[in-house]
Amino acid sequence: MSHSASTPPVAPLGGMEPGFGWFLASAGTWFGAYGMHQTMIARLVVGDLNASDEVTGTVQAASMAIGVALLFFGGAVADRVDARKMLVVTHLAGAIPPLALAAALFADQLSIPLLLLCAIGIGAVNPFCFPSREAMCWRLGHARIERAVTAQTMAQFGAQAIGMRVVDIARVVGSAPVLLVQAFVTALGALFAARLPSVPPNVPKERPGLSEMMAGLRFVWNTDLRWVLVLVFGIGLFFGGAFWTAAPLLLRERFGSVEDLGALLFGFQFGTLVGSGLLLWRGGIRRKGRAMVAALLFGAAMVLTLAQPLPFFGMQLAIFGWGLAGSVFMNMSRTLFQTRAPEAERARVLSMNQLGFMASGPIGAALAGFLSGLLGPSQALAVLGCAMLVLVGVVLAISPIAKME
Repeated sequence: MSHSASTPPVAPLGGMEPGFGWFLASAGTWFGAYGMHQTMIARLVVGDLNASDEVTGTVQAASMAIGVALLFFGGAVADRVDARKMLVVTHLAGAIPPLALAAALFADQLSIPLLLLCAIGIGAVNPFCFPSREAMCWRLGHARIERAVTAQTMAQFGAQAIGMRVVDIARVVGSAPVLLVQAFVTALGALFAARLPSVPPNVPKERPGLSEMMAGLRFVWNTDLRWVLVLVFGIGLFFGGAFWTAAPLLLRERFGSVEDLGALLFGFQFGTLVGSGLLLWRGGIRRKGRAMVAALLFGAAMVLTLAQPLPFFGMQLAIFGWGLAGSVFMNMSRTLFQTRAPEAERARVLSMNQLGFMASGPIGAALAGFLSGLLGPSQALAVLGCAMLVLVGVVLAISPIAKME
């Protein structure tokens, strides 16, 4: 497969093909901006608009739901379109919603419906960006795919951590300038993506039918990857809501504001970055299934710890530990999907890993919001942490997941 004539001769990183540095730069800008987006949505709905627990959960849920609706289509399209072109287009499209929110803030017209519409806009871009990025990761790093996945995870969570901390300056300059920075960083990624090598489509370009869209799910469900998908679904259902809905509400309940939300959530990204760095230094893990199970058990323990009456620094430490666990699970699960995906259906199969998060994420966000309203945020976290322990125990008892390598 030849490189695009426009791609400069960037030196390989750690055995990767030329262009991998541009790939990491593109991924870093997307996830840096996405970290800002996720934190700004929580800040705007909980802080600026002072919404109730139930409304907070509903906004987070609805912003994720569009991604579920489009993911099958996005994976099928990604198998039919040059991944480089798709990444350029999605970066440019992703810059539009934060610009709209900034304009509304400058005009003092911010509202829940507008915030929801812009969050849905970002959610609609993700199902097209994710499978194209994963296909590009395989294109550039398949010779050492576990190392490539770990390097991408480090870029992702390192950039997200920076993006979340950038949001903290909103207390000084206001939310609108931060949203403008988010839009700029997202669009900047299009320039990096344009320098990547071409990834020609794997299948003919005719419009994908329902059978083609479902091919990735059929493949996953007929292999041992289905157990990984079940656990990923549980993460979106129990951990996603705990992180993006219950944790911000807990911060507001304990300290009276969400001014330090970026500093709190930063702990998870930092933990994931540190954990991925340790995995890269170690050279990977052979017993990936066993590592995933251990990571989820430790992550659930950290969620239960977060539910305790901790000072702010204690909450940061618990979320940092949660991030360490997340680094192991995410790197191992993505590597298993990468190594098992057939070439002709690669983007569709890889998109199924994301499906677990996205399909259960809206339910998890709404569940965490309503549990917080009913029981309080700390008790909601305790329920969600225990639910994950039960799920992992059931999967471990009825499946061969611990033997996956």
